[in-house]
Parts: sequence; structure tokens; C-alpha cells
Amino acid sequence: MNSYFPRTITMLRREKGLSQKQAAADLEISQALLSHYEKGIRECGLDFVCRAADYYDVTADFLLGRSPNRTEGHPERVRRHAVAGEINRELISNFLEVLYSRLTQLSSRKLTVNISTYLFLALYRIFRRVDAISPTHTEEFYTLPESIYSGYALAAMERLYADIEEQTDPNAGFQYIKRFVSQHPVSDIPEQYPAQSNSVFKIIERAESSVQKMHK
Repeated sequence: MNSYFPRTITMLRREKGLSQKQAAADLEISQALLSHYEKGIRECGLDFVCRAADYYDVTADFLLGRSPNRTEGHPERVRRHAVAGEINRELISNFLEVLYSRLTQLSSRKLTVNISTYLFLALYRIFRRVDAISPTHTEEFYTLPESIYSGYALAAMERLYADIEEQTDPNAGFQYIKRFVSQHPVSDIPEQYPAQSNSVFKIIERAESSVQKMHK
């Protein structure tokens, strides 16, 4: 069983305010077995996945971390093109919702502006690159010539990231960072953002997988 299933069934049970004992009884298994499933100690069978999906009124894909959407199925076309389709768009949307919520709690205008500008630049570079494919593409839409935008945009992103690292370094004396991390650890995200937490962990997994492939 993948790493999302234990986390997701735990999150859903807590959302409903159910004890392990009650959920286990409803799902017709022992409390000890449900505890093992939630901790990832044991893998369950397909029958239990189906029962859990019906019990919590979500799709099996959501339970397994294959989709951030709790209730709607996905047509085959979307499945074949998931990397560039609706699933990833919803993952990113949910991730940004959590990110900006945490930035609001940090109450640092400068940090929020820097992170937002970093994201603006990343989207701008991607958009211009994709736009250049179009046969109707015209550089008149932009104020910066193509010979300048890419390199300087990347340099601006690197400088912004250096500023972001400095602003979030707890060892540099930023007490508000230390307080925030202690009060809002990443491990609390499933409880704080039950509807978006799967997306957060999915993006983290994909990003780290991409880095690991480059590192090999």
C-alpha cells in the first residue's frame, strides 16, 4: 500500500470525529487491524479499500493518493494526460491555498511579496515558453525581448530565493519563524487542512522524486 492510504484513512476518521473502535466496528475489522492500517504497518486488500471508500464517501483514487478530488471520477482521457491535466491543476491549487494560509499566519508582508514574485516569475517564464509554440505567437504582447527575459527572469528568481532563505532562517534570529514552526508543524497539516493535505504531500513526493532522478 502506498504512503498516502494510511494518512488518508486516519485523516478521514478524525474528520468524522470517530474513534478507532467505532470505525473498526463499522468497517467490520478489529481495532488492532485498523490501527495497523492507519500506521502503515500492514497492507490491506482491495475489499477493504472499497469498503473504506464507501464508508467515508470518497473515491478509491482519493484514498490511494491518485486524485485530490474526493468524490468525482476521472474519465480515461484525463487519466492518460494527468501530468498536464486537471489533476495536477487541482494539486497546485490546493497546495497554494495551504501555502498562503501559512504565510498569512506568519504575518510577514516582505516574505509573502517575495514568494509571490518568485511564483509570478516562474509562471511567466513557463507561459512565454509555451506561448512561443503557437503559430500565432507574437512578441508584441510582451515588453521584454526574448533575448532578455529568460536569463534575467531566472537570475531574479535565484536572488529572490536567496532572500526567502534568509528571511526564513531560524538560526538568523527570526523568532517568529521558530514560534510558527513549533506551533504549526507540517505534521499538523492533515488536521488543519483536511481537504488540501493530500495535494501538499503529493506535490512534495513528486518534487523530491524529480530531484532524486537528477541526483542519480
